[in-house]
Amino acid sequence: NKITKLSIKYVHNIQTLQHLSECLPNVTILSIDRFNYIDWITKNILKNWNLLELSIHGITTERFSGISSHIYNLTCLQVLGGDIDDTTVIAILQTCPKLTTLHLCNGSYTYNSLLFISNSNISLEKLYIPKIPTIPTADIAKCCSRALFCIQDIGKEWCAIKEHVKYCIPYFTGLISVKFSPLVDPDIVSLLAQYCNNIQCLS
Repeated sequence: NKITKLSIKYVHNIQTLQHLSECLPNVTILSIDRFNYIDWITKNILKNWNLLELSIHGITTERFSGISSHIYNLTCLQVLGGDIDDTTVIAILQTCPKLTTLHLCNGSYTYNSLLFISNSNISLEKLYIPKIPTIPTADIAKCCSRALFCIQDIGKEWCAIKEHVKYCIPYFTGLISVKFSPLVDPDIVSLLAQYCNNIQCLS
């Protein structure tokens, strides 16, 4: 069987998914587009796959810990929705030490998640987050510098609050794409021009 990528949008029951996992043992990329399917991603299903990439809705710390032993080799994780806080982010990073790319949805996680990334031994290269957590001081921003470097693409919400982002910008050296809000401060634009020499796309 040569199928390595499985995208699930509509599955009628967990037995169907179990059967797919048994019939398609070479799947390494799994995408699940519905919240209610998160409960179906069990150890019995995942044990048949050596997943490298996972895109999923509805991750929580409890659900993630339930499947942690079968996603150790993940290099890319996309979390499309769920109750994401610092505990969840840290659990993800501890469970998947081989992650190079992490996409997070909006959540209640704080700069403590960025600190964990910066101080850990994980090999993260790309971090996608819709909104940068508030970083209140320049010293904290410096401690988060490794995580901030991994951010390549940020949306328009991040740059509306000058005091929020001015400490971060010197460490956005990996930034490639930026979306501005109508309220962007000119000082933010100046700082980006000063520190972020790899930007290729502005909108």
